[in-house]
Parts: sequence; structure tokens; C-alpha cells
Amino acid sequence: MLKMRFFAVLMLAVTASSAWAMDHRSQFGVGAGLGANFAAPWTKQEFRDAVGPKIPAGGLWARYIPGTPEVGLELSYNYLALSQMGFHAHTAIIEFISRQNPWGWFHPLYGFGIGYARTANKFAPDEAGVWDDPIFKITAGIEFELDDHTDVGLRIDHYSIFRDT
Repeated sequence: MLKMRFFAVLMLAVTASSAWAMDHRSQFGVGAGLGANFAAPWTKQEFRDAVGPKIPAGGLWARYIPGTPEVGLELSYNYLALSQMGFHAHTAIIEFISRQNPWGWFHPLYGFGIGYARTANKFAPDEAGVWDDPIFKITAGIEFELDDHTDVGLRIDHYSIFRDT
């Protein structure tokens, strides 16, 4: 039986998105984020000692919110890396997203999603390049409207990548 371990990675990102509102509640949008990856503070001390923060990290997403009530789906691609152990991952995730306060100028958001990751690690180079590592993502953030079509914000994403090595 394979022993499953996980890497918990946090990405703190400054984000920008563009949305095309069909009304005040429904919208389709695309966005991008640029930030840094860190080992989650609740992971084991050995893991935190073995990794270091990595800058830059990034993500791209497309979001659809039908407006009933302010919940929708987000499809994202993310790049994660941790510097000291040579770990990096490309991820594809589908996420449930809830964007609150549709009539205001700021929008708290939260979400959770599942997907797959293609990971590489200098300690397991023969396992790189296959989209077979399950990944879970939790998101929280806030977006501020600059105009009817542009938002900027901050968001923190927590990733758990499950691997057998």
C-alpha cells in the first residue's frame, strides 16, 4: 500500500481581473495573480525546514457567476514552487467560488476546489511530468472594483498536493 503524504503550500497573491457583468449579480470574468509561495505554518517542522519561499508564483483563471446567489465556478491554472527542495507544480483546478456583496465596490470571496497537478521534485526526478497528483485548493480574498470591468485584490490560496513519495 502506498503511503500518501501531502505538501501544503500557501500562495499570497495580488490579483487583477476583468469582468463582463450581465447585470449586477451575473458575470463572466478572467483574471491573473502574481505572488509568492510559502510552506503552510501548520505543516510538520521537518517540511518547513526543508523548503523555502519561492517568488514568483502565479495563477490564471476564468470565472462564471450566474448570480443565484453570487456563487459560481472558477477554472484555474496555477504554478507553485518551493525553492530549497526543487519542488514545482503546474495545476489545473475547478473551484466553487462565492463572491459576496454584488452591489458594492468591494467583494469578499471564498472558494474550494479539486483538480490535478503535474509535479517535479529533485528527490524524485523519475516521477515528473504526469498529471496524476490530486490537489485540493481553498481560497479566501477580497477584490475592489476600479470600474465596472476591472477589479484588483488580494487573495490567499491553500494547496494540498497528495503524493506517494
